[in-house]
Amino acid sequence: MCDTTARYRSFRHELNRELVALDGQAEKLHAELTEHVRYNRSLDAFRVQGDLRSVAVNRRSVVNMLSAIACRFPSN
Repeated sequence: MCDTTARYRSFRHELNRELVALDGQAEKLHAELTEHVRYNRSLDAFRVQGDLRSVAVNRRSVVNMLSAIACRFPSN
């Protein structure tokens, strides 16, 4: 059980790092989108919106995994 708990903690740590990276990526994409909209670059804005949707889906998956781990091992 101790080994399993340690593996889940390690996995949780990796997921938290991934969540931080996804949040940073979303921030950059929002800034890029703002610039494209400001200069009326609709094709670039459309591409960035797709990238943002992809990041949002990935972020939701990471959050769901973290929630599942927290339910299974609530002590940490």
